[in-house]
Amino acid sequence: RQVRPNDHVYGAIISACDKGEQWRFAMHFLGAAETDGLKANIVIYSSAASACEKGRQWQRALHIATLARARDLKLDTIMYNTSISACDKGAKWELAIALAADMLVQGRITYNA
Repeated sequence: RQVRPNDHVYGAIISACDKGEQWRFAMHFLGAAETDGLKANIVIYSSAASACEKGRQWQRALHIATLARARDLKLDTIMYNTSISACDKGAKWELAIALAADMLVQGRITYNA
């Protein structure tokens, strides 16, 4: 009998990928979690986006934020900060400003993005 990983296992794996700055693995395991039919939470998506941000993969980080929204997850301050930081690293200041404005509309405040 095969044991299938749950959201806690995927969350731990993706968090480790984030800490190790392994964006490719984070993307792989996020995809695997979705393929396994798990309803990932915003923490899992934020960890995957953070790994991409650290790897200077701003487009992938923003794609993950878009995926989270498409799955009816409410973006939290961590996801916004990660997305804004990814835009900064990609020299996409216009997108960073748009995200910051959206963040304010959503009632979120940041001091360090």
